[in-house]
Amino acid sequence: MAPREAVRERLWFIADWVAIVLLYVVSTAATSSHTVGFRQTFDPSDLSIGHAFAVRERVPGWALYVIALVVPVVLVVVGEVGVGGGRVMGKRLRDGHRVVVGLVLSLALTVWCTNFLKDTVGRPRPDLLSRCILPDDLVGVHTLVSSDVCTTTNASRLADGFRSFPSGHSSASFAGLVYLSLWIGGKLSLFVGIGRAMWGRRSHGGYASVGDDRADGGDEVSRASIAVKLSIVTMPVLAAALVAVSRVMDYRHRGSDVIGGALLGSAFAIVVWQFYGPVEATAAYASLPTTSGTATIAATGLSTRPLTQHARPSSFQSANDVPLQPVMQKHAHVDVV
Repeated sequence: MAPREAVRERLWFIADWVAIVLLYVVSTAATSSHTVGFRQTFDPSDLSIGHAFAVRERVPGWALYVIALVVPVVLVVVGEVGVGGGRVMGKRLRDGHRVVVGLVLSLALTVWCTNFLKDTVGRPRPDLLSRCILPDDLVGVHTLVSSDVCTTTNASRLADGFRSFPSGHSSASFAGLVYLSLWIGGKLSLFVGIGRAMWGRRSHGGYASVGDDRADGGDEVSRASIAVKLSIVTMPVLAAALVAVSRVMDYRHRGSDVIGGALLGSAFAIVVWQFYGPVEATAAYASLPTTSGTATIAATGLSTRPLTQHARPSSFQSANDVPLQPVMQKHAHVDVV
């Protein structure tokens, strides 16, 4: 890397860390005082908010921090810095730092957006009545009341009872662990194999002829290897799903809360990965064909490095007999099915 490019890269990383710190500070400051935020009215006779308050959570806050941040960071550092793969130490450190910055940024954006939505929506948690402690004359009464009727002296617990949507545990775990899954998939060249299997050739039956294709680096991509890689890649996502399910089991959230959190965290992880994922991982997606002759994929915004592209064969032709034709440039005509 040229000295000028190295300096520019360092400046950008410093700016990234400053932005991350500011996001955490603003998010924490906005939610540190539980006296603000919208609170929906609720029905004292609503059994869906009448569950008991769980004093001991299955996944407490410190455990979420370890699962969503510490474990992914450790795995990334070991995988990028500890495993050379022919790279010099400087390249390893840069790659590892870039991936870690993206991981932390994904979590920072997710936490900020989650806290903003929590205080804006003000949805009651399933254990709200246990937090509220209604007066005797309102217990079981079918009417709509506000939080002003609650007699509890624990103001912070009551305020947290109106922060059900979306689930913070769910969004944070998916933000960190989906990002980790993308990194693992890139390291395993999983997306190269899938891309070539889906778009490179087709068998007579219309299914991807995986065994006939080769991924970048010359390794044969088989259905068995893809199954193993997919199993490894989905492990972090499964862990995130278990964290989300634990929130329903603790009656902290409803199913829609954790689904919303999962979608939010996954979205930030995928978007941030496009900018901070390692080149060898994002370039793997580029096996999909395009009409511009480059590796740009409009739907995902992945790597834009120019690569040699090939059109898919016609469904009336044999993928094993007909050679693949290059994708034509603009204004040219090509039959693609």
